[in-house]
Amino acid sequence: MNIWKTETTTQNKVKMSFQYSTSTITPVVKHLIIINVLFMLLRMTPENILGFDVDNYLALHYWEASNFYPFQLISYQFLHGGIMHIFFNMFMLYSFGPAIEYKWGGSKFFIFYILCGIAAGLTEEAAWCFDPITQEFNRLSELVGQTGQSVSFSDGTQYTPTQFFEIKDQIFCRRLAAVGASGSLMGVFAATAMTYPNVNTYFMFIPFPIKAKYMVIIFFFLDLGLGVHSIEGDTIAHFAHVGGMITGFLIILLWRFTHRSN
Repeated sequence: MNIWKTETTTQNKVKMSFQYSTSTITPVVKHLIIINVLFMLLRMTPENILGFDVDNYLALHYWEASNFYPFQLISYQFLHGGIMHIFFNMFMLYSFGPAIEYKWGGSKFFIFYILCGIAAGLTEEAAWCFDPITQEFNRLSELVGQTGQSVSFSDGTQYTPTQFFEIKDQIFCRRLAAVGASGSLMGVFAATAMTYPNVNTYFMFIPFPIKAKYMVIIFFFLDLGLGVHSIEGDTIAHFAHVGGMITGFLIILLWRFTHRSN
């Protein structure tokens, strides 16, 4: 995504303000990009050199898994799945972050960014609770806990309760994980839509600009739809995007209401 031109005099003033605030990268945005790149280099370093698995400790895992730690709600925001993943996320941060940081100040922008990321992670955690495999294993766990009997699967294999709970944890540890700054960035884009609603944006292969206030609505329903009706092979955490976006809106509304009250 990038910034495009507006037409009317009022819109041009908004555009000029936006361009002025993005003409040079702001301090917090610059340091966030540096940290993300450093984490990418860390993730690319072989495990035998580091002595630990970066994803196992720093990616966001399902809360019932043994490799879940609360700090992952922050650390996962700085990990990415590959070069293209980090490139597009950092490009979005570079495109929209400076304007918001310039208007709010570095501390307020950083707090907003991290809070949106945390909320995005919590939203994804909630979505994982409704994953069919998660629900099936939890159903079986309840049954095993009540009866204490072995578990039989459709392929004919049988597991003792201890073996079953070990397998359950292994699946939760490996299958459910998230990385990336997208949830935080959706909060930043929501802030852009509320602060500079008439700034025009481009999105990937769409050949015409769309105002930020409309683009954020498109993003919301697109992510919500793809989250509810997932496509095979889609590894994007769509509910995290939705959570980050909603949180961004709510935080700004809260700040505006508090400011008026004061």
